[in-house]
Amino acid sequence: MAIGMNSLRPSSTSLNNARDVLTERNIQDPKVWLTIGSENGRAVVTIADNAGGIPEEIMGKIFDPYFTTKGPQTGTGVGLFMSKTIIEKNMGGRLTVRNAARGAEFRIEA
Repeated sequence: MAIGMNSLRPSSTSLNNARDVLTERNIQDPKVWLTIGSENGRAVVTIADNAGGIPEEIMGKIFDPYFTTKGPQTGTGVGLFMSKTIIEKNMGGRLTVRNAARGAEFRIEA
């Protein structure tokens, strides 16, 4: 299995978002886990953090265009939308998110 750098570019949005929320929530021992592997012949990348997760009331909105929790000075709300569009329409993959034991987990399958 080969994963090109272009395939990983959308994951930088998730990494940046993890960094931002770890800082914003002042997590004492901040961690981000990046896992790369394969399942059923597809590349799988997961990005998880220990920042406590995404509030359920906004979980269904985070991939919407122009949705942001950062405010107009720092967030445009297009990063996750564009990442999902690139992965799903251009690469024929999937981008999903869930709350795991310690925080949010983004999963890219392509």
